[in-house]
Amino acid sequence: MPANVVSRRKSNSNELPHRKAPDLPGLFAFSSVNRSPVACVNRFVTLLLRHTRFWWMVVIPWVALYYAAASFGVPRDAFHPGLWFEPLPVLPWTSILYFSEYPAVVAVPFLLKTPERYRTLMIHCWIAIVISFLFYFTLPSIAPRPPVPLDAFLGPFLNWERGNYPASVAFPSFHVIWAILIAYAMSDSTRSRFWWWTWAVGVCLSCVTTGMHWIPDILAGALVCCIAIRYETVWVWIDRRVPQARWNLAALALAMLLRRFWYLDAPVSAYVCAILATLTLAKTAQFLSRTRHAQMLAKML
Repeated sequence: MPANVVSRRKSNSNELPHRKAPDLPGLFAFSSVNRSPVACVNRFVTLLLRHTRFWWMVVIPWVALYYAAASFGVPRDAFHPGLWFEPLPVLPWTSILYFSEYPAVVAVPFLLKTPERYRTLMIHCWIAIVISFLFYFTLPSIAPRPPVPLDAFLGPFLNWERGNYPASVAFPSFHVIWAILIAYAMSDSTRSRFWWWTWAVGVCLSCVTTGMHWIPDILAGALVCCIAIRYETVWVWIDRRVPQARWNLAALALAMLLRRFWYLDAPVSAYVCAILATLTLAKTAQFLSRTRHAQMLAKML
């Protein structure tokens, strides 16, 4: 091959730009080519559906599962994970930090800049939901709440907020899980990392200072976040040490569910549904563990 052809190919290969994942377009980022009303409406609806996948694929299922777990009330076999020096004094003004998580969960789909971070946040939330609600349904806990000084600043507001959430769905604290996963997803630069993690730490502390959770609830929520964020490393560690890890974990989850049904005096149909659901989840995990199926799921998200 002539030397000039080789040099031309090398120069062309060096001129190829580095491929980078495109940023998520803003909700009002309309195209300058076609500004017709129909095209603008179509683009707005498309971007709205793209940004709000987090709501109807993560938040809405979480709300449904939360109220399903809360509908059982405080069962007779609930355990109390408090430490010997708790409860701590209640500071009603910290409910501002506690309440700030709700708008953060709503706004985070519009704040993430890349599809990779959006997809990663959804996967982390799904893993955290599976682990947390396994505890909520099978090992219920209770977090007794100390009284709120109503004459303090934001005391009536905190008392009203307590009335919307039962004390039985507390271990692990999903308020902590939301805060840590959102801060991790939004930490795309040094400055944003500092502010988002400062906010997350404040939310975690407010869970204790408002009396909504106890310290073991916070620690358990942080541990669930560590597992969800490092799920690949955790799974490799388990798979190497536990033979047939997928089926053994499914058997453990099934045993926890059957124990719960035993305390609730559930009918036989509940046992059958639990067994079928466990087998379905195990086969789904086996299906998604294959590389090509995981790639298909990533494209769908």
